[in-house]
Amino acid sequence: MTLARLTFAIVLLAAPAAAATQTPLERIDAAGTMIDKGDDAGARDTLVDLLSAPRGLSPYEYYFCERLLALAFLDLGDHPAALAPARFASQTQWADSTDWVLRVRAAAWTDDYDDASASIVVLARKWPDKLNEVADTTIGHVTAHAAEAVSEDRAYALFQALDAAKWAPNNRFLTLDELYLEMTRYALERGEMQKAKTFALRVDAADMIVAIRADKRFDAVVAGAPDHFDVAKALDRNLAKARADAAAEPDKLQGAVQLAATLNTLGREGEALSTVDAALARIRAGHSFSDQDEKISWAYDTRAVALIGLGRRNEAARAMAKGALFEENGEPNVSQAINLADVYNGMGRPRDALASVARIELNYPSPYGRMALQSARVCSYAQLGESKKVAPLLVYLKAHAADGEKPLLSALMCARDFDGAAALVTAGLDDPAKRGKMLAGLQHYLPRPEPFAPDYASRMAALCARPDIRAKIAEFGRVESYPMTGY
Repeated sequence: MTLARLTFAIVLLAAPAAAATQTPLERIDAAGTMIDKGDDAGARDTLVDLLSAPRGLSPYEYYFCERLLALAFLDLGDHPAALAPARFASQTQWADSTDWVLRVRAAAWTDDYDDASASIVVLARKWPDKLNEVADTTIGHVTAHAAEAVSEDRAYALFQALDAAKWAPNNRFLTLDELYLEMTRYALERGEMQKAKTFALRVDAADMIVAIRADKRFDAVVAGAPDHFDVAKALDRNLAKARADAAAEPDKLQGAVQLAATLNTLGREGEALSTVDAALARIRAGHSFSDQDEKISWAYDTRAVALIGLGRRNEAARAMAKGALFEENGEPNVSQAINLADVYNGMGRPRDALASVARIELNYPSPYGRMALQSARVCSYAQLGESKKVAPLLVYLKAHAADGEKPLLSALMCARDFDGAAALVTAGLDDPAKRGKMLAGLQHYLPRPEPFAPDYASRMAALCARPDIRAKIAEFGRVESYPMTGY
C-alpha cells in the first residue's frame, strides 16, 4: 500500500543534500519501502524503534512515523494498536484525508464507535470525495452500531454528513435503505417533517417499507406518497433493480445470489432455483466469478431457501450442508452451519441440528452469531425434552439479549416460555429504536415451512393473539398481510 510513502519521498527530494546521510530519514523511507513490499512487521518494528528514541526527528518526521505506523498496524490487522498513532497523525498540522481514512479504519474495527463516527463526519465534511477510500463494510459497520453505541443525536449527525457528502457504497449490490429509514425516524422525532418525507422516499426495500407501514409514527409520511409505500409496487421495483444489477456485473456471483434471493422473497422459488443453479452450472463448467470465494456459500444458502419454499426440505438441507463446507472470510463457515441447524429443527430433526453445530465454539461467531448458535441449540434440546440443557442456554441468551433479540425470541418460543417471549416483544415495542423491526416481524407474510420447530408458526400466531400483545401492537402500530416472505 503506497498511500503514505510517496508524500514522504517528496520531502526527501526537497531536503538539503545532507539529509541523505541522516539515518532517521533513511530508516523512515526504508519503513515505507517495507510497507510497499508487504513487510509490514518489519516496518512496524523499524518505526516503533524510531519512535522509542525520537531525538533527531523533526516534528514532521515524527508525524510521518506515526502515520506509517498506523498503516503498518492496519495492514497487519491490529486495529487497536493502529488507533493511537492514527489519532496522533490526524491531529497534527500536516494531517490530510489519508490520516483520517486510517483513523476511521482503526476506530471502526476496534469498535470505538464514538471515535469512528466523529472521524467519518470529519472526512465527509472536509474530503467527501475520499469517503470511497474507506471500505463499504467499514462504514456499514459503524452506521449499523452507531445508534446504540453513541447518542442518537451523534448518529443522526453521522448519517446526515454521509448524505450531504452524497456517499454511496462502492458495491452496487449494497443499499442505504436501512440508514434512510433510521434518518426518517430521527427527523420525525425532532419534528423535521419535510426532512422525514425526503429521507423516507429514499427507502425502497420492501422489507423496510413494511416496517414503515406497520409503525404509526410514519403514518403522515405514508399518506404523503401512498404509491411509493405500496409494498407490492416496491417488490416490483426491487426485482427490476436486482435484474439490472445482475446484468450490469455478470462477473459477480453476488448478482445472481441477490436476484435469486429477491425471487425467493416474492414467493417465486422456482425461478430463484433456476437462477442460482445457472450460476453454479457456470462454475462447474470452469467459468469462475470474481467474487466466487466470498459468495459461493451464500449461493448454496439461497438455493436451500428456494428448496424450502418448494417443500423440498431434504434437498435444502443437503444444499445448505454443502454451502457450510466453504470457508466464510477465511474462517470456518459458521453462518450456514447455524442456518442448517435451524432447518433441521424445523423438520423435527433435532439431533441432526445439534450435529451441524457441534464443532462451533462460542469464540468463533460474531456476537449475533453466538446468539443464533445458542438459540439453535435451545430449539434442539427443547424438542428432545432435555430441559436441563435448555435452562443454562436461556440464561446466556437473556444475559446477552442486546446482541440479538431475534434469536432470543426464537429460543423462548422453542422453549415454550410464552410469558418471556411476550415480555421481550412488549419491551421491543416500547423501545422507539427497536419498535419498527419488532412490528415488521409480527406482520402476516406468505406461508412457508418454518425453521426452529415444526409448529413454530402456530406458536407465533398464539403469541400474537394474546390480549396483552394485541393491545401493545394496537398502541404503536398495526398488523397487515403482505405478498412476500417474512423476516
